[in-house]
Amino acid sequence: MLSRKYRFLGLLAVLFAIAFLIPVFLAFKFRPIFFGESEGSSSPQLKFSKAVQIVGGERYLQISAAPGQNPSVEKDFILMAWFRVAALPTEGKRFVLLQKHDYTLNFAPGYALALERRGREILPAVYWRSLKNQGRWYRFSELLLAPKDWFLLVLSFSDEGVLGLRAAIVKDSETPRMQVLGGYRLESTLIPSSQSDLIVGSIIPSRLRGYVGPFGIFSGYNLRKRFEEIFSQILEDPQNLPEALKAEEVRLWFGGVDEERGDAGQDRHIVRRGVSVKVKDLHLKKNLRKKSERKKEGGRRKLQRKQESV
Repeated sequence: MLSRKYRFLGLLAVLFAIAFLIPVFLAFKFRPIFFGESEGSSSPQLKFSKAVQIVGGERYLQISAAPGQNPSVEKDFILMAWFRVAALPTEGKRFVLLQKHDYTLNFAPGYALALERRGREILPAVYWRSLKNQGRWYRFSELLLAPKDWFLLVLSFSDEGVLGLRAAIVKDSETPRMQVLGGYRLESTLIPSSQSDLIVGSIIPSRLRGYVGPFGIFSGYNLRKRFEEIFSQILEDPQNLPEALKAEEVRLWFGGVDEERGDAGQDRHIVRRGVSVKVKDLHLKKNLRKKSERKKEGGRRKLQRKQESV
């Protein structure tokens, strides 16, 4: 009789332990479900809480042209930007993510960053063309990208004439790493120079939808000797400027937009070494025209389709 009582109490203890431990185990295993994305999660969205939404032809960042946005002879040049796109380009199409050239011309001097699809592959591409009509679109190695992944593109051009591209993709439960996507040895004098504004996003109507996070332009003498250190710091702390950079080497830095400061546009700002640049240098364009007005741009759209098709 006594042994039955002890067995019964033992069974109750086991059941109590199971009932207590299972919820605790589930809480730790599925922590984001119980605590939300804002606590205990490494969600990429958290890293760029001030990211700006971009919509092809409707919503993009337009930054007034400045000399520091162009590469220069004898100086190394770095352009970096974080993006997140809702969908990838379809076969034979190109998503222009960033550009500084006259988009109404086929062969205008300047530069641009884009994504292309070739079969099942997504290839980053760089437009790089000088005033002497040298240069073209340069394709790089495949990027294993999925829709809604945050990804980083880092373009570099050394004073020795090497055009290179690196990338990193933020995946859940994976530590992002910088990967080299290739390079081209060009003439060191093949320097893009454009008086056009810098457009982040697409000024031409397209299916591009997504977000842009921090981006920057850096230029200086012998910067290539610190390339690896700079690239590593960009990846380790994407919200802030790399410590390896000197103040005079920072030509442009955008850390994000504080949406809480209003939607009028005048309160939006670029951050350069922690100092707000004049508001007029940044225009957040939201182009919501009527269909009748958009039809008038048929010629320009046809030209863009030619540029996107290969």
